[in-house]
Amino acid sequence: MGEQELVPVIDLFAGPGGLGEGFTALQTSDSRSCFKVRLSIEKDAHAHQTLLLRAFYRQFSPGRAPGLYYEVLRGTSDVEALFKKFPEHAEKATNEAWHAELGVTEHDDVRARIKTALKGSGEWVLIGGPPCQAYSIVEDDQATAEDLVEVLRSLGCDCVAVPSYQEALQALQQTSFCLILLDLQIKHASDAIKGHVEHGKALLREIRQMHGDHSGLPYWLPVLVVSGFASEVPAAVEVMKDGASDVIQKPLSSQEISDKVRRALEASGRLTHDRCNEKPPQQVATPNGEVVVSIPGDRVRRRTRVMIGRTGLNLTDSLLRLLLHLIVAHGDGGGVHKTDLGANAEQGFKGISNLRNELKPALGPDVDIIANDYHGTYSLTAGVKIGSCDIQKLRAIGDATISELADRLAKQLEARPKV
Repeated sequence: MGEQELVPVIDLFAGPGGLGEGFTALQTSDSRSCFKVRLSIEKDAHAHQTLLLRAFYRQFSPGRAPGLYYEVLRGTSDVEALFKKFPEHAEKATNEAWHAELGVTEHDDVRARIKTALKGSGEWVLIGGPPCQAYSIVEDDQATAEDLVEVLRSLGCDCVAVPSYQEALQALQQTSFCLILLDLQIKHASDAIKGHVEHGKALLREIRQMHGDHSGLPYWLPVLVVSGFASEVPAAVEVMKDGASDVIQKPLSSQEISDKVRRALEASGRLTHDRCNEKPPQQVATPNGEVVVSIPGDRVRRRTRVMIGRTGLNLTDSLLRLLLHLIVAHGDGGGVHKTDLGANAEQGFKGISNLRNELKPALGPDVDIIANDYHGTYSLTAGVKIGSCDIQKLRAIGDATISELADRLAKQLEARPKV
């Protein structure tokens, strides 16, 4: 078929383009294409960037994409340089991949853009679905990345492939995912000479700090670790303890990947991708009713990471000071008066209310771990258990009060009975 004979496709909620890619890849028995994506609409900036690059790639005959395109994928060049060198192809790609949010963009603008893309075609296909993505993190092995992407797309997943620890963190901050494939041996940055297992293990810990929600025992965001060498096997076993959902050994088997992806999603409570855009269920207390409060201490901009159960929150320094006061008082078996928290004895104290509000996303509307005796003394409830706290990271914040409370907390933790 010539281009005029191809059935036009309009792709809504396009993500990085997985469903649209499936249509464009479909061929007849005599290897002729059937569909052509004329317009893809996506609101997420990171996913749209992937969509835009894929649209640019499709402007060339198979195998004829320029070398500069692959340099952009490797991070050794940028999109601006690519589009400047190939302006006609870039213009077509920009017309095809539209960064817009349905429901926010004017309806007339959307209809006009679709009408322009169809070019008067009487028959066309409209596709779209709930935002659902699987995330494949690999090293600079392009063949491995392509293999993983093909398998995941066959399962109906849109994919974002990134080559390094740093780019993975950036993608996690910009995009929502329902599953992660993590190569254990990855680079720290795309321009690094070689990958290392420690970067993969560090990334797993970061993921679990950012997405620690779970449904019972399985995590709501499954992470499948890909391990390539016999020497990695002990490390693969170790990362299972750090929150990996399963391990896939290389050489890769399409059937094994498919089976483990399905099992991981089912274990997290999702039999299909229809639920992937839901928020994870609240899972605050342990089976014996305890709420574990821990402080990994990682700094996210000017906030500090704390964990309520398996849900991570980032607190400002002022709220962190309040929480540390309560934790230390809890360890001493008592509470702390509002005057010790900086409040006036004759006035109420909004700081505790602010802290409660920050904790609500983790605790839910019906759980409160801060008790008030209505005489100005606040304490953590009896069901609160203090988990691990990184004292060194707390001291490194450079706040005198936080450092003093961290020192007191360290003594309490050291005095705990060894289990």
